[in-house]
Amino acid sequence: MSELWIDINSDLGESEESLANGADFELMRYITSANVACGGHAGDERTMRETVRMAKELGVAVGAHPGYPDRANFGRVEMALPAAAIEEIELAWGPLMASLGYELARGGTADQISGNTAMEAAALQAAHAGPKRG
Repeated sequence: MSELWIDINSDLGESEESLANGADFELMRYITSANVACGGHAGDERTMRETVRMAKELGVAVGAHPGYPDRANFGRVEMALPAAAIEEIELAWGPLMASLGYELARGGTADQISGNTAMEAAALQAAHAGPKRG
């Protein structure tokens, strides 16, 4: 009989407040992987770095969670963006690169990518290439 393993996952790094009041750290004690907001729909470079630091401390896997640059709708509403813009969104996880275990597009971004060959290709190209440095 094989061993059953369940990944308990949460979206984190979405606000300065949840980092400052310890909510993200407390939640992280109960999960096995964290989708870290990459600054489009929520979060910023500081929240990304701090969330990754906490995850490493607690042995939690880290995944990039890029979304549309639309904080008002928290990245949930699909935006009509060209493939090049999707690629830029996917490259937003630069500060996570050293710790990245996976990438999971957020809300409307995931909806736009899914089933659209050009968008899927742009997202895969960005994930394969890694963040632009320069």
